[in-house]
Amino acid sequence: MKIINWSLLLTLIFLISVSMTSGLELSASTGGNDGSSSTMVVFGATVDDYANEHIGLSPEDGTLSNCFKGTGSLPYGSISKSDGNGNYAQVYRRISGKPRATEYFYDWKTYKTTSSTAGPGVEAWLSLTATNAYSISGGSYSSNREGYNAQVNTNINSNSPTSSLTNYFAQATASEKGVDAWQISDSASGENIALYAKTSLGKNMADSSVKVDHGFLQDYRSEAEAYRQDEYMHMYAIHGSFEEKDHIGKISGDKIHSEGLTFNQKGFAALYDVTINYGSVEGRFDWGTETTSNGWVIAVPLESPAAWDGIQGDIGISALKISSNSAALDWQGIVSKDRANYHGESKYEELVNNWSGGYGFAKPGEAGN
Repeated sequence: MKIINWSLLLTLIFLISVSMTSGLELSASTGGNDGSSSTMVVFGATVDDYANEHIGLSPEDGTLSNCFKGTGSLPYGSISKSDGNGNYAQVYRRISGKPRATEYFYDWKTYKTTSSTAGPGVEAWLSLTATNAYSISGGSYSSNREGYNAQVNTNINSNSPTSSLTNYFAQATASEKGVDAWQISDSASGENIALYAKTSLGKNMADSSVKVDHGFLQDYRSEAEAYRQDEYMHMYAIHGSFEEKDHIGKISGDKIHSEGLTFNQKGFAALYDVTINYGSVEGRFDWGTETTSNGWVIAVPLESPAAWDGIQGDIGISALKISSNSAALDWQGIVSKDRANYHGESKYEELVNNWSGGYGFAKPGEAGN
């Protein structure tokens, strides 16, 4: 049996203070002799809340881990981790409005990779279920010492306590090789739902957002990733239902609007925006932006993952109206552009047959190699 010397690994400081105005505040910080550190802060706890923290070390691979679990009505909390080598990861959540019922779980770990070139890394992740709230938000962020940044977040707001987010997971990972931040939920509903994904490095950036009015999401995912591929960098920001799952995803609402922009250091840029009125998209689908530093960009209004060798599957679109615009530019001007508009005679008229080549109902903006 291996003996763990905790004093050489980290110093744990707990501070618990009670305030009549802000409730209970819990914060924890850890530091190791390798330069690593972790910070966890939770505000606004009440006597009905439960919280438990555990710090451990895996004797098999030297992985250091810290987790925080809780239930109750804590409105805000975050946890972050740095490994002392320039890698940083963070997840957070915020909930407001009573009544509400929440469950949440944070975890971070410093992991050792099997590849000698990849170097060490960090990751932090959040699990959250929140219902009957005015607003719910959560997300993740990661960065590394190369300057790669990636973030995703979800925000739900309602004028009454009807916002809901079920089985939400967010994770941020950073290493010497790249960064990745993603979020996924079984379902989300509210009067206003907004999702965001972005990754950047200097003059290279890819971002995408989705907004839904009086809508619903099912099995929906966002991801932003940046990594080095050969001698150049590759980054993307994507939303949709494109994972291997037993059931398919759906997004619906009075108005669904998605837009994104990407550009790189070669002077290429691409953008898109698509609006779906009184409609829904169901199946395996995605929308987002992508770029590489060697001179290539793409912005996709809506497509099947089969377009990039992803999962093949049927997609159904129903709407009163769909409008889409996309364009791509280089240093000389517009390289490609497309505009598509479809009108139905009534709400939720099937428009699935309007997809071109089985990959998308509108052409993406694309430029470069």
